[in-house]
Amino acid sequence: MVESERELLLRNLGEYFKFAESAFREKSYNVAVTLYFKALVSMCDLEILRREGRIPSNHTERFALARKKYQELYDVLDKCFPLYRDSYVLRIEKDTAEFIRTEVYGLAERLGIGLKKER
Repeated sequence: MVESERELLLRNLGEYFKFAESAFREKSYNVAVTLYFKALVSMCDLEILRREGRIPSNHTERFALARKKYQELYDVLDKCFPLYRDSYVLRIEKDTAEFIRTEVYGLAERLGIGLKKER
């Protein structure tokens, strides 16, 4: 069975989010930030697919399109992308992981995407 682009994005989003939450609970904040950012990208791609009928092919295209046409998406990506990059070369602290986690929940709520909040 071939998945639609939307179904694939939703499945990836669920996987990224589930394991981000697990990493957050385990205090693996670098992993959590990386996966939360991937969840954000999946949500942005879902919204762009809904509005444009296509998915951006890379971060450069995604950022350019969001900046030009979808300011709300761009603002979240712009705030969180440096944290994602930092997760490769720095030790991420809990407050940074909490910040991006909050952004994930906020964007999901604004876009009407249900995420199961874990404790």
